[in-house]
Amino acid sequence: MTKEDLIKALTEAAEVRELTKGHSYIIQVEVGEMPKEHIMEYLTRLANKLQDLGLADFLITPTSNGQGVLKFFEIKDRKLFEVE
Repeated sequence: MTKEDLIKALTEAAEVRELTKGHSYIIQVEVGEMPKEHIMEYLTRLANKLQDLGLADFLITPTSNGQGVLKFFEIKDRKLFEVE
């Protein structure tokens, strides 16, 4: 996955307008029917790409409920916000 592919996936799948360096995020990623042995590699690759983009304070949470989802939540002033 290239940097451009990651940005495209983030902006198309989650309608992300902006992620701010120095902010904290919880990133919910749908892994679907992905084999368990591939999940850690996929999430590690995603985490590395986010760090390459300058995001350092985030938590990735995998979900598997059969629907494709990639959501971002921002923590600001001890309150949780969904980034649209």
